Amino acid sequence: MKVDIKWCDLKKIGDTKFVNSMYMWIFVVPLLVKAFEYVEDEKLIFQIFQQQLPISTSLPFSWSMFYFSAFFLALGNLIYLFKCPKIIKEHPTYQSYVNEGKKLKQLGPYCDDISFNWQTLAEQINHKKERLQLNKMNSIAISSVRKNEPDFDVEDPIHYFWPIHKFGDVKFPFYRRICTTLFIVGFSLFGIVALQNLWTVVSFLMAKT
Repeated sequence: MKVDIKWCDLKKIGDTKFVNSMYMWIFVVPLLVKAFEYVEDEKLIFQIFQQQLPISTSLPFSWSMFYFSAFFLALGNLIYLFKCPKIIKEHPTYQSYVNEGKKLKQLGPYCDDISFNWQTLAEQINHKKERLQLNKMNSIAISSVRKNEPDFDVEDPIHYFWPIHKFGDVKFPFYRRICTTLFIVGFSLFGIVALQNLWTVVSFLMAKT
């Protein structure tokens, strides 16, 4: 079964604080490894509550895994930042677009960003208006029930926003798949690290009982 992840789904991942913090660890982990090179002993012994706790100064497997987890998540996030259509990144909903006071003309740059055919959409909306007007005239001829029904406003951005938004949501499928793959690999590696640490804690507690 083929899973097609859209940009709106990737946005929910890419905008999280967890993923955004991964850039830091790409630089922090190598610095820690470099610092451990100046420690002569392979293990440091700490005395905690009268118990000796050895800390390895070599790069633990979990640290290596965590580094690559951070690397893949950060790389996936970079692809999201550079390739995700602007209309998806800036306005996940029509309400956010309206709240910024944007009108019909502000949709132009979003169309250019994803090479959306504005003219075709405008023609479809005009045809829809003509069809609705014709239906309204026919209804009025029979009954006056729809006489006060408001006209179809072709200048209303909502008629254009969602078609553009849906078009952008599936744009650049190649980059969407790469971004999805990198996120999956990054989270999988992080899950392995989390399970390793959980097993270490559980083993330590079982050894003490």
